[in-house]
Amino acid sequence: MRHPANSFTVKDLLCFPNLSAPLSYYFVPLHADLDRSETGTPLWNLISLGQTGYLMLTAAWRASEQSLAALRTEIARQEAIADPTTLRLAPAPAQVARCNLLLGDGAGQFQVIATSATSGIAPYSALFNLFLTEEQFAAVAAALTGNPRRLAVEYDVALAAPVTGSARFIPLSSQLLPRLAEYLDSGPPGFRLALQAAVEEGLAMIDMDLPEQASEGLVNDLYNRVLARAAERLPRLIRTRHGDSLTEFQVMVSLTTDAFQPFHPRVDLASLNLTGNPIGFVASRTHEAGAGKQAKKQARTRQLRLNFDPRGAPIAWIRLQWETAHAVLKPPLFGPVRMAGPADQPLRLTVGYTDGSPTFRKELMPSHETEMPLRPEAVGLTRLVVDARPFAASNVRRVKVRLSYHPPHRPAPRQYFIQFEKDSWTTWIWLVSPTRAPEHYLDARWQIVCTDGSIITPSAAILRSSDSVLTLSGEKADVTN
Repeated sequence: MRHPANSFTVKDLLCFPNLSAPLSYYFVPLHADLDRSETGTPLWNLISLGQTGYLMLTAAWRASEQSLAALRTEIARQEAIADPTTLRLAPAPAQVARCNLLLGDGAGQFQVIATSATSGIAPYSALFNLFLTEEQFAAVAAALTGNPRRLAVEYDVALAAPVTGSARFIPLSSQLLPRLAEYLDSGPPGFRLALQAAVEEGLAMIDMDLPEQASEGLVNDLYNRVLARAAERLPRLIRTRHGDSLTEFQVMVSLTTDAFQPFHPRVDLASLNLTGNPIGFVASRTHEAGAGKQAKKQARTRQLRLNFDPRGAPIAWIRLQWETAHAVLKPPLFGPVRMAGPADQPLRLTVGYTDGSPTFRKELMPSHETEMPLRPEAVGLTRLVVDARPFAASNVRRVKVRLSYHPPHRPAPRQYFIQFEKDSWTTWIWLVSPTRAPEHYLDARWQIVCTDGSIITPSAAILRSSDSVLTLSGEKADVTN
């Protein structure tokens, strides 16, 4: 990848200024990673079926908090900024459609054995859940015990970075200005056509300074802009020079725009020090005869499904692990699926979200019923009902609502905009609220438009994560669980 202008590297991050905002910088993680626990431990599951097995892991492409802190400190040092918290850091604009799982031969040659779509937004989570042949299982097991060049994940990224090009309109003949003087009264379009004809006839030239692999769009934009600038400046020059054959002048323009370029951040899983990982594990289905009989006695089969309609919920996937059995629930229906496992062992859920929220994990003890429905809170969601029915029988034409959700994992609140009118006075939204900690809250503000055109703005309401119904009225809001 060609580095953007004025870029620099701090730890494992590439950084460059955001030219559209002061004290603002973009960062690019130079390496991929795995999803990690709250303590920073990489998460993976390798299930042995003898000489074959299953591998489950979730790739991620993001910056660690330690790297971001180091980057903020370094920028503040370079720019002599007293308060580093005034700096704004954001992931560089990118299109990240897929991630590849690569199997290596130990000598540096890799081949793709699986491809997964990403969540589409940072941290671009990509779930892998695949069966391994004998050869693949041996290579994966070697990688997870520290042998390099055996297993890697690699993202396919189109990274947007600023590029600058310039163009100059340069006279080549003393006949240029006398020729153009004949078109002074033809208006801006006619004069521009005369400039273009002069270039085609060799009386002038357009010289461009372009970045590597410049797009056709950048070339066309520079060509049109330098002609437009020349058409603006030269008539005044011609009139002040009274037709002199002047050649010592130039007209120049520059243009900075975002250009997408390929980038493939990768991580060799052996470099993540997965040996002895207490979260990832190697499980075996090979048991002694007595243990196998006991396990069969305790095993129970359950059908797992969501007990709510997941449409509109920001769920990317739900990974289920019940001892050695595993399954992945995917949209749009998220199941149902049947799993067998011991009644005294918990069912482990891992949930990935499409809105950039951190991965959610929970353990559930299996019930005695044959069906095990999963409620919203089991997958880290809160269903908030917004009820404006108190206005249905009044002289209200419409109600406009703005909700600002403030979870601790997001630097900025998530905004929701709702409008009620006519016969539609209730709706609901999904909130990712994996815990009921007090720092989860929602700021609700609404505006009432009456039939006579008057507007009423009641006081705002604050909801905590345990609230599930917001009832709007003309003076206040009522919240209930």
